[in-house]
Amino acid sequence: MITILRKGREITKKGFCNERGAIFSLDAAIAFTITLFAIIAFCTMLANYSSATIQNENEFLLQQKTMAVADSFVKNYNPTNALLGACIIDSEKKRVKENELSSLNFANINPLKAGEFFVRNIGVRLVSNGNLLFSKVLDAREENNCLTVKRFALVDGQTAAIEIQGCLNE
Repeated sequence: MITILRKGREITKKGFCNERGAIFSLDAAIAFTITLFAIIAFCTMLANYSSATIQNENEFLLQQKTMAVADSFVKNYNPTNALLGACIIDSEKKRVKENELSSLNFANINPLKAGEFFVRNIGVRLVSNGNLLFSKVLDAREENNCLTVKRFALVDGQTAAIEIQGCLNE
């Protein structure tokens, strides 16, 4: 028991009670506990949301880059790396023929790496009979975060399915 003198009167405190009584101390403790649990719940929710957002961002980045490589392969011409463009050039119109590829351009397909993104492999399969026309492994690393994009184009006058597998380093 604690005795305090305040302005000429004596106040006695017992344990967790104050001068207004035990009920006010208990209310303050309950309010503090509820506020603390609310803050903890908010922080947990925020952490879960941010980790999900980071994962979605990585998946979007992988999808964006893999589709960009596939689009470039069937819509451009690049003499140094056919992975960035393997279209036929129309000499009369002085432009490339989109979605028309030459299998002769597949000879100079080189590995592609841009930051943490890389192309693992590429394959070209004829749609009419399912024969594999071309396949090349560009990077033999085993990554779990990969995406395969399939595009259709004319290869030497025949419809073919082109599969490009892009991966992200974790």
